[in-house]
Amino acid sequence: MSDGRELASQAPGQAARQRWAYASQYDDIDAQAAHFRGFGQHYEQLSAGPFRGRFESYQFGRQLTVHLECANRELMQSASTPRDRFGFSLVAPGSPPCVLNGQQVAAGDLVLYPAGTTVEGTTPEGVRIFCIDMEAELLADEGLEPREIRVVRDADRTDDLQDLIVAGIEAFTHLGAPADFGAAAGEYCGALSELVWRLASAEGSDAPRTRRRGRRQAFAVYHRARELLARAPADGASIVGVCRTVGVSRRSLECAFRTVIGMSPAHYVRTLQLNRVRRDLLSAEHADSSIGVIAARHGVWHWSRFSQSYRTMFGELPSQTRRRAQAGALD
Repeated sequence: MSDGRELASQAPGQAARQRWAYASQYDDIDAQAAHFRGFGQHYEQLSAGPFRGRFESYQFGRQLTVHLECANRELMQSASTPRDRFGFSLVAPGSPPCVLNGQQVAAGDLVLYPAGTTVEGTTPEGVRIFCIDMEAELLADEGLEPREIRVVRDADRTDDLQDLIVAGIEAFTHLGAPADFGAAAGEYCGALSELVWRLASAEGSDAPRTRRRGRRQAFAVYHRARELLARAPADGASIVGVCRTVGVSRRSLECAFRTVIGMSPAHYVRTLQLNRVRRDLLSAEHADSSIGVIAARHGVWHWSRFSQSYRTMFGELPSQTRRRAQAGALD
């Protein structure tokens, strides 16, 4: 499993490897603190010796930025989450534990920083920690308005979250800047916020606890949401955006989809994507586009997962679909 060490070992001095991803090394704690813009980050060095630190940042648009921070000295840190943002951090495997707001935070623990909260604590020598800056609206939901910093310990899901973070970075490193693949970037932000939402809502099962709705009302919500997703523009449709347009909470939308078709909205979107990609692969109109570009146009960003899901759904790999389409065109 990727744990951030591969990312942290890239060659130094590569500011702006791509216009969406960059890394910098620091020998000054104030310069490193200033890298995490908007949170009023402040450091004090606690252990002796020359400071060496590193920040890597991956920008997926205004909605989401992923940072990986490393430091060789113990630091006292403080930061405040802006009113329109939601922050969270995840200590990478192998990293020593931190102490944040009086709680020990070990590798694999998720710390949630809702809008308007302030965190104070210490990070040890050799810390490696993912710091994520997310638009608060991505997690907006009735009944889910955390106002205090919380530590979530759910080994399976935080492990999935870390894998998802690293997979997104690797995918767009090969695919290209997220701004050039709006639908894929939107789906990645949605997948990340979906998992964080489940962790933040402290659900122990895939079916959220929510108010019971009549089947007629559930169908009406589902039908309206499905229409919106069917007409989604090229840069995709977010679950949060659908909720806002339909006028329901995220929990209510989830309940409606599970009631009517037995799957979550996110699962439905992934199924829709697979079918749209298949149609394009079979179409002569898109014969000159690569499979990766076609998939990205429809919001697919995780290539290996896409290939597996495609084969499960259609009984063949995307490349086999394309070859059959090309062979048919020659007949």
